[in-house]
Amino acid sequence: MSEIKLRDYQRDGANELYVKLKTNDSVLFQLATGGGKTFVFSFFIKHWLTENEGNVLILVHRKELLEQTINSLAKLGVTAEGITKDNKKPKFKDRVYVSMVQTLSRRLKKDDNYVPNVELLIIDECHRNDFKTVFPFYDNAKKIGFSATPISANKKHPLKDFYKDIVCAAGIDTLLKEGSLSHCKSFTIDLGVDTNKMKKNNQGEFTYQSLTDQFKLPKMVKNTVLAYEKKCLGKKTLIFNTSIEHCLEVCNEFVMSNYNAKFLDSTFSQGERDNVLDWFKHTPDAILCNVDILTTGFDEPSIESIIVNRSTTSESLWLQMTGRGGRLFPGKEYFTIVDLGDNFRRLSKWEDNRDWKDKFFDPHKKPKEGESPIKICPDCGYLNHAAAKECVECEHIFKKEIEQEDNKEVALIQISDSKKVTEDYADDLINKLFNYTEFGYKPHRLVHEIQADLIKEELKNYRVNKFIDNKEQIEKDLYKLFRSRYKVLYDYDKSTFKDFNVHEYWKEQLNNKLNKRFKVS
Repeated sequence: MSEIKLRDYQRDGANELYVKLKTNDSVLFQLATGGGKTFVFSFFIKHWLTENEGNVLILVHRKELLEQTINSLAKLGVTAEGITKDNKKPKFKDRVYVSMVQTLSRRLKKDDNYVPNVELLIIDECHRNDFKTVFPFYDNAKKIGFSATPISANKKHPLKDFYKDIVCAAGIDTLLKEGSLSHCKSFTIDLGVDTNKMKKNNQGEFTYQSLTDQFKLPKMVKNTVLAYEKKCLGKKTLIFNTSIEHCLEVCNEFVMSNYNAKFLDSTFSQGERDNVLDWFKHTPDAILCNVDILTTGFDEPSIESIIVNRSTTSESLWLQMTGRGGRLFPGKEYFTIVDLGDNFRRLSKWEDNRDWKDKFFDPHKKPKEGESPIKICPDCGYLNHAAAKECVECEHIFKKEIEQEDNKEVALIQISDSKKVTEDYADDLINKLFNYTEFGYKPHRLVHEIQADLIKEELKNYRVNKFIDNKEQIEKDLYKLFRSRYKVLYDYDKSTFKDFNVHEYWKEQLNNKLNKRFKVS
């Protein structure tokens, strides 16, 4: 058997971990999904055993991870015994034990020395924060938590409360440069999700009920299929939904549309789950709908597309979901991410660089929305860098942004040739109108969006007092800009957008939006 070697970032991370563990009782090890996390801690354990006399205990949260860990250790010549609900009486002849967290927790309550002489405790997927019941039984053991996304699932108990230091081995951007992950193409499609109407739980995450109330609407379910047809047609696709009820409705819609789709949820037995995953693995155009159960501990390299059919505030969950498509696979040049829950704006792109050390030591620091600046293509929804002059995906030419004056409080919007409606803008507007009608939205919603965009773009540097001082003139000039844009829609469809010269209603709507923006009663 040929010798298995660590990659440079794996070796450097393992060395740093070894050094930090000498002066700290507990250290967290961060390595992006696809970086070989299980292999790194298996390699670390092998060398730890040669220098220490005690036993090693590894905690996982799924049976698949338990088996994967035992197999990974075996490849390095290390024998490990699994502690599962089926294994009532472990032999305890080896020095390494792998256990499900809940199984071990129950047995420790009956026998606090159930796994004796543990000097090293490894916690896989430690961001789940479900290990607290086990820690008190191993106060004297060294502890290492492993995670691709070291953000605690319980915001009241950040990971820094349990680990004294962190090793950041490699992020997604590093693994992409190393050629260890597949590149991706990211798209966002606006289905009309309004997160302002969603309730949040005590962890700051949207509640399942408020998510389901919006995403399970018949129009939204049908639009999920349309999004698949636009961006993922014929590709092996994994879809994350909001709830079991929502998952079933989405799957049924795909089946009714004659697509090869199945669903998987927490009610499935292990045998049923294995059958579905085997089908997914061997079916090229498979569409698999699930809720949260395929976020961690699931690796299927042949996945070509990820559809996130939900909203979330959790950066960890966002990366776990989108990262399922990142594994390398023969013939896969890239994978596709389709965001239907406006998550990119809150949590930025999957492949962006993230400062995990900062997030670890300052977990309550508010994240910046969309940390990596993006420019969404109005034609295809592709997420381009903010500096892009044309869309990488469809070559749409972006309108040149109007330069701001040095004095950020100049009194007013000047109507100039650069702000008049161009043919490109008119084409973009009509294309957007097509998209709105295709997804079942009322065309006048686009008019509201035009007004909102004008206010956002033209008045982004205005302060309240400057607006009040120039309110009448601002309303007049902004309305001129709006009329030129509305005329594009009117000329295209006079029956829908009414007589161009008779729309006082829209002037009132624009003024209402301005007053709301600057909190003027």
